[in-house]
Amino acid sequence: DYHLENMFNQAHLVNAGTPRGDEGTNAVRVSSWNVRNTTHIDDVLHALAKNPGLADSDIVALQEVAVADATARTGLQERIARSMGFSSVYGTEFLKLDGREIVGEMGNMILSRHRVPYFSIVRVAPGAYSCSIRGNEMFGSNMAVKAGIIKDGKQIVAYSAHLELTSPRRYRRLQMQRLLQDAVRHNDAPVLIAGDFNL
Repeated sequence: DYHLENMFNQAHLVNAGTPRGDEGTNAVRVSSWNVRNTTHIDDVLHALAKNPGLADSDIVALQEVAVADATARTGLQERIARSMGFSSVYGTEFLKLDGREIVGEMGNMILSRHRVPYFSIVRVAPGAYSCSIRGNEMFGSNMAVKAGIIKDGKQIVAYSAHLELTSPRRYRRLQMQRLLQDAVRHNDAPVLIAGDFNL
């Protein structure tokens, strides 16, 4: 229905306010984590804030970010913006079910210290399906969240992708091909594909 269509096809942005200024360097610092159904989100946020090797990340790709609902998702994004200065883009990958009732959702996220002028979702699976992830009954399809990021006046196109775990390797290759088909359309900008590819 319309509600599900919106959940699966819209990405959500929370801006951190003032983006990091130009640094006059072409270097882009990137980190990526599968936060395992958000079990480790606090550890990730602590590491990003305190670890000298991670604290200067320009872009962070997160997979399996689980929230109870849209209010909780917005709360997490606002917390990241407030405490760490990252803008964030989130897209729903799977709905968590209890029978026929939706009791949560899980998706992918991109955090950026720089301006995010556009963002979207790229579905890499051909259709929605039911599955079990870490003991939870889920419904949805694998995807990547995509963000255009402006750093030092230049655009970077970033993806945070999560590919299927239990299917044969050839199926993951097809998912990556779908992702690359989207990426090659951005031939005027560097493209960064990060994520959990379940290789």
